[in-house]
Amino acid sequence: MNADAWPLFSAPRILIRIISAMSASTSRVSYGLSRNGYFPKAFEWTTKQGVPWVGLIVAFVVGPIAIGAVLLVIGIWLLTEATGIL
Repeated sequence: MNADAWPLFSAPRILIRIISAMSASTSRVSYGLSRNGYFPKAFEWTTKQGVPWVGLIVAFVVGPIAIGAVLLVIGIWLLTEATGIL
């Protein structure tokens, strides 16, 4: 594989890993931080089954914004590498 083409193959894999890690842990981490006093008490609210629903809602709102920002940065970087602009 050409060394210049390597980022084209690794960037999507890195993005998938970021999405997977975020979706698997965000609500539980915010719940734990709230229990230890680092996050607002609202993050301790759970359903009857123990699901930290406030953390889930925040993850679903903030997550796409963060992912969009990462995609924008990767896109700009790939565009500048491909065209030589900037």
